[in-house]
Amino acid sequence: MSRRSEQLEHLLNHALDNNHSVWVIGDVHGHFDSMLSLIEDMNLESNDHVLILGDLVDRGPKSSQIIDYVLQNEHVHAIMGNHEQMMYNSSTTDDVYARYAWRNKAWGGLATLQSYPEMVVQDEHLKFIRDLPIEVVLKRHRMVHAGYDLNFPIEEQNDEVLLKSRTIFHVKTPPDAKRQILVGHTPVQKITQKTQVPTSSSGVWNSPIKLEDGRPCVVGLDGGIHRHRQEKPALLALNLRSGEILKQRRLEISIGDDS
Repeated sequence: MSRRSEQLEHLLNHALDNNHSVWVIGDVHGHFDSMLSLIEDMNLESNDHVLILGDLVDRGPKSSQIIDYVLQNEHVHAIMGNHEQMMYNSSTTDDVYARYAWRNKAWGGLATLQSYPEMVVQDEHLKFIRDLPIEVVLKRHRMVHAGYDLNFPIEEQNDEVLLKSRTIFHVKTPPDAKRQILVGHTPVQKITQKTQVPTSSSGVWNSPIKLEDGRPCVVGLDGGIHRHRQEKPALLALNLRSGEILKQRRLEISIGDDS
């Protein structure tokens, strides 16, 4: 599995350098209708781009449709999340336990399989997942699904940390002195409970630790789209050029649990 994509990073840097928008969306988890509504609100122009922070799949009803949408839209991109990792491993192994673990109710893999004809993941989608970058590093931003282990240099992280860690919300100093870090994986509802730092009025979680330019050093963009209705599940998106934030309430009927 690839770590980074020079081609994608060049494309997004070029867009920002030319004053075009790059929108970053948190975990979508199979909620295709909500995602389409959010993207429609972006009013994208021909040279704008969208990047999804992983976990396109599982829990929601239309995971396969989301992968098709990304494959068919050259201006919509994604990085890998831990749920894509589980989906790929489960679909390419003979290990019975590994296949079952992804499909159980807690992880939501069964919902993904049910979005495919005859519950079989097509080869094109497995190749797409296999080739996803795990992080995107731009001039002023870093995008990764989960975060970083601050006990090690930021350039020396393993995939397990990038896809599954939850410690970045407790930083005392910026992990990257020049770049704001955007993450998904941990719902903002859960971050607030753990850190006692509330979300902003727009719904995103901003670290109280700032970069020299005044930006929060870490931004959490997982709106908990799969969580219970009383927790106000949503999709969140941030425009890297303007700083604008969009929030889309969940349109689908869905009840989930922690990611």
